Amino acid sequence: ISSEDLPVHYKQSVALASSNLQIYEKTLEESFGFANPATVEFLLGKLGISESDPPSLMRGLQRTHFSDEDYASALRKKQSASWALKCVKSGVDHFKMGRHVEAMNEYNKALEIDAKNVEALVARGALYATNGSLSKAIDDFEVALENCTTHRNARKYLCQTLVVRGGQLEEEDKLLNA
Repeated sequence: ISSEDLPVHYKQSVALASSNLQIYEKTLEESFGFANPATVEFLLGKLGISESDPPSLMRGLQRTHFSDEDYASALRKKQSASWALKCVKSGVDHFKMGRHVEAMNEYNKALEIDAKNVEALVARGALYATNGSLSKAIDDFEVALENCTTHRNARKYLCQTLVVRGGQLEEEDKLLNA
């Protein structure tokens, strides 16, 4: 085989490799296919890939229709919920050991990760109630119940906190608010 028998593209790539005069981007921009807007459509047609709904360029994955929960946004939501629950668990451990500041930090981190995490809201509300911030506790329990109306602990703690808050208001002679 002589060099004359080799494909043109191969000869050009060997020439480019031996001379460091041109960079890849310039070579790419000078190629005919790069400037042709129909190249992508042509290649997709030849490969039998739908341009409107291509989940992947891998042929085996093109025939499969994936459920919405298999896409990145749903997976990210599941991962965030799992991570937030780990933070809540860590916060509960801190709370049991009497380290309230660390517990609050963990609950806040969980709510930064997943703002609608019911367990984090209930746990933070319980910590607020323990520390005497009853209004904040009530707010957290109410938000938790908005997100999950059947959450037993949120309902139980909200009732207990409202009773205590009502008692405080009675002592302050604010009977209308109680």
